[in-house]
Amino acid sequence: MFWFITIGLLLLIHTSLGCSPPSFSSLSVEQNFNLYKFLGFWYEINFYEAGVDPAESYTDFIQLFQLENDVTKHLLAFSKARAPNQPNCLSPTTWSIYANNGAKMIFEKLDVTSTTILNQPLYVLKTDYDHYALTYRCLTPNYNLNQPCQQRALNLYSRKPFLERKYLVQLERYILNVLCFNSTDIIRTPFRRPFCYPIDGSGRHSHGD
Repeated sequence: MFWFITIGLLLLIHTSLGCSPPSFSSLSVEQNFNLYKFLGFWYEINFYEAGVDPAESYTDFIQLFQLENDVTKHLLAFSKARAPNQPNCLSPTTWSIYANNGAKMIFEKLDVTSTTILNQPLYVLKTDYDHYALTYRCLTPNYNLNQPCQQRALNLYSRKPFLERKYLVQLERYILNVLCFNSTDIIRTPFRRPFCYPIDGSGRHSHGD
């Protein structure tokens, strides 16, 4: 009961203060970010992306972040998921990312085969590497880091197909009060067996270290 009252108060404060999306330049990212610990399999627990219809969202969405080039810190994020109400897994996309500036990454392409260069800011705001990661991206074309981001995307990941409440509560509080999302905008990603990727107990060291 206390938890529901707390969330209700946070939502009331969130609304009364007229919370608005922050600029990327004002955000604090994960300090002393370790890219190598971040690599591996991540389950998408919650997400938001501007313009995406929840009814058409993928289920069972899992990504494998791998280092393609250790010099340039070029990452590829392979994905597996199911389309709504479909039994078989598919590979929707492979993100192309540059991570040569710590937790402040650049989302180069929505798919590595695409000719469209996006170069969107993609920040790892929170992670403990073993349990959760929270990433945040601005989709606004020609975005100025000093301006509020209106078209944005958020991914909350776990090394498991669920996230323990002790982590989830604090991360949801951050999403509501710092990033200024409405709780109704956040979409939960459901999972069912068999999973689309064969994952071991943690997923942490599945990147070939």
